[in-house]
This record gives sequence, C-alpha cells and structure tokens, in this order.
Amino acid sequence: NSHLSYRKYEDDEYKIVKMDKKTIGALFNDPFYIGTYKYGNNIVNLCDIYNFMPLFTPDEYIALSRNIANNFKEEFIGRSTSAKRLDFGLLREKVICDYCSKIMVFQRTKLTKGKNAGSYMLSFYCRNKDCIRHNEAEAMKQYGKKISTGIRAKYVTAGIEWTIRHCTKQNKKAYELYIGRLRQKLAVDMGIAKRKLKEARNELKRQEDMYAKYQNLQLTSPNDYKKHHNGKLEEHQNLINVYSTSINYLNNEINKLNEPLPTPKQFVELIQSYLLILQNTNDLLEEDAIYQEVVLNLRAGDNIVSVITLNPPYDLMADLSKVSTGRGERTRTSGLRVPNAAR
Repeated sequence: NSHLSYRKYEDDEYKIVKMDKKTIGALFNDPFYIGTYKYGNNIVNLCDIYNFMPLFTPDEYIALSRNIANNFKEEFIGRSTSAKRLDFGLLREKVICDYCSKIMVFQRTKLTKGKNAGSYMLSFYCRNKDCIRHNEAEAMKQYGKKISTGIRAKYVTAGIEWTIRHCTKQNKKAYELYIGRLRQKLAVDMGIAKRKLKEARNELKRQEDMYAKYQNLQLTSPNDYKKHHNGKLEEHQNLINVYSTSINYLNNEINKLNEPLPTPKQFVELIQSYLLILQNTNDLLEEDAIYQEVVLNLRAGDNIVSVITLNPPYDLMADLSKVSTGRGERTRTSGLRVPNAAR
C-alpha cells in the first residue's frame, strides 16, 4: 500500500516492488530487526551496546520464524496448529548429549499403534554417529547395555520442573539482575510501542483526510467518483477502522508497560507460577517460553538428565541445601545435578 519502488541504475525508471507475503516473511527473518547482529559464530545484542531501537519485539520475530508470515491472519489450510507447534520444537540447542557433548535435536514421532495412536512422542536425538549411543558393541563393553540414541522429552521436562521447584532461595542479587533486565526490556518495548502508536496516529489522520476528500468528490462530482474512484470510501473507512483499533491496542500495551515492577516477594511467586503453567498447559510454545527463560542448557544421558545449568538470575535462587550435587567433576557452579527421585 505504500508503493515502495526501486531502480537498478540511476537513469532507470522506478518500478513498484511486488511485496507479497513470502517476500515480507523472508525480509523480516533477519534477526537484525530485533537488535541481534550475527557474524559467524559471534552474536551481539545491539540494544546492550548502542542506543539501538529494534523494529519489532523478540516475540514478534519468533512468530515470524514459525513460518506464519506466509499466511499472516488468513485462515490456514494444511497442517493443524498442534502440528505446526510441534515443528517449532522445545529447548532449541539447549539439550547436550552427556556422552559426546554435541547438541541433540528435537524430533517428533507420530504413534501409529496402541491407545495413543495419532498422538506424537517427543524426544531429543543425538546425530553424532561417532557417539557411543550409535555404537552398540562399545556401549556393551563400557556400560553392559545398549544406550538409547535419544532421550524422551518427558524425562527432560521432568528434570526442569524439579529444578524450578527448588528455585526458592530469596537472593537480593538475583532480584536486582532480574529487575535490571526487565527494565531494559520494558524500555525497548516501550520505545517500539510509542513509535508504532505515532505511526498509527499519523496514518489514521491521513486516511481520514483521504476519506473526506473522496466524500467531497462523491457529493460534488458523483459521476466522476463512480467512474474513476468507486469503492475508495469503503477502502479508506476500513483502514480508518484498522488504525483506530491499532491505536487502542497500543495504548493498552503502553499502560501495561507502565505498571509497577515486581517486588522481591512477587519475583519469587513469579518463578513458582512457572510450575503451574508447566503442569497445566498443553501449549508447546507457552511451555518452551518458560524453558528458554530459565534454562541455559542441560546434559542428557540414557533417559536421565545429569546436569541442568540455569540462566541468571535463576542460578542464584536454587536452594543448594535441597539439591544433590552428584559427581563433583561433572557439575559446574551454575549447574544442578538432578537426583534419581526427579527422574
């Protein structure tokens, strides 16, 4: 609608860009738009280093990354929502094989037999063919049994839930880290919301002016309007409704962003609320959002989780008096060894 145009050479005529949904999805797939700059294996958060204002929020970027940019708000015909969410996966690049220290990949397997036929089994699989998981003879020699090539997701998530349950230690530094990070995120989200609100208000005024222009033309020259501009009033009225709705939504978002920050007590309660969500949700995306927030990485063995390393500030809140540390040489300062009771 903005009639974006381009030309290859200075003397060329401008051409209108054909911005279809696929093009837009590919364009905004670049993480630079949320302030993340990646060069090789190096990743930098531009919002931390510079006064960088992202184009949209990380949540919006994740939504685009789920391949819904191709259909936006149109009715989706094809894979079911649950299947799309399964494709999205859990704990991306956070599950490490305990035998070869390589990243394990998320996979889903559709069950065809038994009472659960039609549902999916979720697991993490080690693709490293040099790993002992794929060498039955060596596994029998070292461990006296064949080792599974993967680990069921239910064992991984049970270990995480057990660890979160023990994040009850009231730590002042942990609270300060959380509030500092929250303030930074709120500042970015507020900047984005205010910019979008300004743009929506400007566009609303433009659409109202265009509506008034065509309304006047319809009254003064009805034949010309019908011949050359028929339907323009309805088009601009629809856009007025769209931008009015956007303005109301953004005002509500700004009001939410202005709400008071959590107190230390509310911070501890927030962490415990993660457990309630994990125990009651059937939404993989909602579940994964908590895992991404709390877990840095974890090491997975043969259907057991050995070490879970938490993100700051949650690593400072684990009550170590209630946590079994297991073999010290395998446990890092921020890592918690999950006891057998949680497996």
